[in-house]
Amino acid sequence: MIDSASTPAEREIEALRARVAQLEAIDAERRRIEHDLARGIEFERLLSAVSQGFLRSGAEAGAEAHAQQIDLALERLAAFAGSRRALAC
Repeated sequence: MIDSASTPAEREIEALRARVAQLEAIDAERRRIEHDLARGIEFERLLSAVSQGFLRSGAEAGAEAHAQQIDLALERLAAFAGSRRALAC
């Protein structure tokens, strides 16, 4: 905290420390957003792979494997949505 009795140099140092703290908080938020974005891209790729798998497979062939892929995709979507909600809070 800046004290009015401090020297100009001390006030400047305190102001710089406060600015560094602000920039560190901004950088941490940027890293969280990048992480969430990467997870979203990963989910989109997984969902696309599942969709392509359905298109390539017959109606019954590999249905269990595809159901597991869908379950995994839904779990990742729920995790991603949860992280987005937490970020919004």
